[in-house]
Amino acid sequence: MEYEKAVEAICSLKKFGSRPGLDSIRELLDRLDNPQNKLKYIHVAGTNGKGSVCAMTAKILECAEYKTGLYISPYVVDFRERIQICSEMIPKSELARLVDNTYPVVEKLINDGIIITEFEYITALAFLWFEEQKCDIVVLETGLGGRFDATNIINESIVDVITPISLDHTNVLGDTTEKICDEKRHIIKEKSSVVFYRQQQSVNMMIQEHAELKKSRVYFADETGIAPYKQSLKENSFVFKGEVYKLNLLGVHQVKNAAIVFTVINALRKNGFVIPCKAVKQGFAEVIHPGRLECFNKKIPIILDGAHNPSGMTVLSNAINTLLSGKKIICVLGMLSDKDIQGSVSHLKGQLSSVICTEPLNERKQSADKLKSIADNYFDNVIAVSDPHDALKKALSLADDNSAVLVCGSLYLVSELRAEIIEL
Repeated sequence: MEYEKAVEAICSLKKFGSRPGLDSIRELLDRLDNPQNKLKYIHVAGTNGKGSVCAMTAKILECAEYKTGLYISPYVVDFRERIQICSEMIPKSELARLVDNTYPVVEKLINDGIIITEFEYITALAFLWFEEQKCDIVVLETGLGGRFDATNIINESIVDVITPISLDHTNVLGDTTEKICDEKRHIIKEKSSVVFYRQQQSVNMMIQEHAELKKSRVYFADETGIAPYKQSLKENSFVFKGEVYKLNLLGVHQVKNAAIVFTVINALRKNGFVIPCKAVKQGFAEVIHPGRLECFNKKIPIILDGAHNPSGMTVLSNAINTLLSGKKIICVLGMLSDKDIQGSVSHLKGQLSSVICTEPLNERKQSADKLKSIADNYFDNVIAVSDPHDALKKALSLADDNSAVLVCGSLYLVSELRAEIIEL
């Protein structure tokens, strides 16, 4: 099977199953000899920052010379970003081989009335690849929620991580942070080490109670002893216990994520992992996480950020104040219709000189015209340009030497435009 045909086969599967639960992926993995049971894991759930925490943690472990698998979603440019080992994406030929070998199993299950979703199948492929390649450890990011997320099929993990929780995917996970927390805390396994960032008391108590139920040790992450050092479009650094660390991800919010990562590293060391301080510094300095406050210093700065919910937009707003002070900001905005659009864009009020509303390449996209009707309530200069590439051209045409272009609202939009921006 050719690579393109393999991806086509994967994407032909349904996005959602007929009912929540892990029965389908359990049946699939049983027929694939349960590769997930032969690996060690750091399992990461949460609403905000989980992707950055995964990227930092995986890079540090790689720098400590562990063969480290990384499973993330969604991808930004290349489908294979979802399955990596030591910063290398799964080769196209290997992904095609795995699909060629396993897709008949998926088809047989579907014919028997067992729905295998796209995400379940990709997760199974990742387990197969990581097991084949004998990874020492896998950093495993949940897709949606936790309790019934396909990644939660694993029976045990070394560290379970819950990053800050806020309202997102409320139609699936619930309409309060407590309901969402109840889904995400179910990634906690028996006798694991649990890392979470202290937030509202009700959420803290729920996570602690579930950790106690599972007889798991809790490690609290907070910003004690860590502080921003230098913040600019070209440099991000922080101080931790008197040492300066360079971080190859922009934004003061990444300092909070770094605090979580330090706590994860501490928990891993308590579990026997040898992670030198040199590897930690190198990992922070070399980590790459496309589409998350990613700056391309072209003739004018172009910033890509996948912020798509109110808490993410709050972080983006703070970054604008810190990194783009005094700049005329022209924003290309595209969002999905099932997001809290009004609650999200309100956080950017007063910061954007022009807004070009467009449409991400996704079936759940909000129309440019509808998005404009919402954005008109918060910004003075708003136009609708449905094609993202035309929207980017329009933004660049409005820019001058004191401008910056911001692309935000959806990782699908960032994915659509990133390659073009690199080539500018």
